[in-house]
Amino acid sequence: MWLLTKDHRQSVLKNKALPYSSLKAIRVFGLIAGAAALIFFGWRIAGVYTEVSQTYLQISMKSSADGTAQVYYDMGGGLSEADSATASVIGDRVYHDYRFRLPHRPVYGMRFDPLMSEGWVAIRQVRWLDGLGYPLGKMDLKHLLPLNNIASLTSTDQEVQVVTNQGIDDPQIGISLPEPLKVGKGFALWRHPAVMLRILIESAALFFFLALLLSVCFSWRRKIPFAVLLALIIIVGIETRYGIELPATASYHEVDKLLYHLQTEKNGQADYIVLGDSVGRQISTKAPYLQNNKYAVMATNQAITMTGQYFIAQRYLHYNKAPRGIILLTASTFGDLDRDLSDNYIQRTFTDFSEILEIFLLKRDPVFTAKMLAYRWLPSFKYRLSLQKRWAGYTNAESLTGVPYNNKNSGASGYSLLRLMKPYLEKENIPRHHFTALLKLLNERHIPLFFLVPAINDSDPELYREHENLSRKLFPELQKRYPNFHYEDVHFLQSRYYGDGMHFNEAGLKIEIQQLHWKIADIENHVSGEAGKGDTR
Repeated sequence: MWLLTKDHRQSVLKNKALPYSSLKAIRVFGLIAGAAALIFFGWRIAGVYTEVSQTYLQISMKSSADGTAQVYYDMGGGLSEADSATASVIGDRVYHDYRFRLPHRPVYGMRFDPLMSEGWVAIRQVRWLDGLGYPLGKMDLKHLLPLNNIASLTSTDQEVQVVTNQGIDDPQIGISLPEPLKVGKGFALWRHPAVMLRILIESAALFFFLALLLSVCFSWRRKIPFAVLLALIIIVGIETRYGIELPATASYHEVDKLLYHLQTEKNGQADYIVLGDSVGRQISTKAPYLQNNKYAVMATNQAITMTGQYFIAQRYLHYNKAPRGIILLTASTFGDLDRDLSDNYIQRTFTDFSEILEIFLLKRDPVFTAKMLAYRWLPSFKYRLSLQKRWAGYTNAESLTGVPYNNKNSGASGYSLLRLMKPYLEKENIPRHHFTALLKLLNERHIPLFFLVPAINDSDPELYREHENLSRKLFPELQKRYPNFHYEDVHFLQSRYYGDGMHFNEAGLKIEIQQLHWKIADIENHVSGEAGKGDTR
């Protein structure tokens, strides 16, 4: 029919059920949907290509000690610090795969420094692969040769065992290459048919969805104007842009900054991480002995409750090497999620889908969960106050910081039906549940948790009784189930050492910093003693 002249085609179409204008609209809709799908396809291909085209050297290794491994690449000009890559080594005597980014130029030789201290390592595989894990080649272990500070290097069919000299900090292993290693940047998407198929399916789905949506809008143009569709496309574009831009620039408070740091800088080297509330943050950020790479101070505030502490630890362990211990420095107890501050410090910040689902299954509150999803999907809603500040030049400072008016908290949420149903829906205190979940998570990974309570104001006996109750009832039971859990008795400090009843003044802070120093020394001795009981091979 498309071969007919325009006059003939119009004549034929007059006798058909579908008018000519509709066919013309369908062709236009098809072109629009096809163009959008093609742009989406190209954007997805470009994103995957960037990841796939990068290549990595992967060494499967177990170690007797924590440390940092480093690979030096000789690209014709010798070895240098600039042409090297590092990875954090976990000293748990279990095989792990460590990846080192390869350069985009031919490599003629390599040097591998497995540790920065004395100890032993065992290597069972050396290979290189692309950014999605596709193996590009494998190296014979006989090409690993001892260089400096190596006491012994023993090869078997399964692994190479390396023992370093005692009292050294720079053992070195040479990696001889029979021929230059050329696995640099190149188009390699064909190696991943499943990824390509998924992108094609996504693009096809987008095409049919847009074509159908445009057709519906045209058919129902009096009920659903085309402007509605245009507005929807504009909204999606704005939210996508803000979702990329705002997390890096529009933080409300220290929790925002911490979570963005954990999400974008996945290279933690700390032996210990410090969690806690605002009192713990006040002490740990002022303690000079914690201001080095050995400690990652991530104490925030009381408003995130123990739920937030659990999610922060979970995110850290996901992106970084496992620490030797976690210190929970908090004057508050578990807290609860039915407070005004939960909106700004729980719902708006912890928006990973796994976190939203976990809270929904525990809280069973559709309104609470819907708001978390809105914060997840609508960055302009999540960062609305920052946008107001940027566009209008002002905003409500109290709302921006999440502190209620007059420093008062109105308590439970305002939807009364769900509040009445709460005793039937919520079976247990959610932050208390997440404290147990944190102990379980750390116990599975053999990471000890040290629960430290800063001195309590002697004019606040209620808080003292809460901690005493935990120390006498709940904590002993938890310690039986989770041997990695350690806690201590709480103690008082006179009210003259406090500025606002909870946070310390300068004199009180000086006392608590010294107290924490002694406690940290005991923790390090305990962890070192426990490590010494293990197999030293």
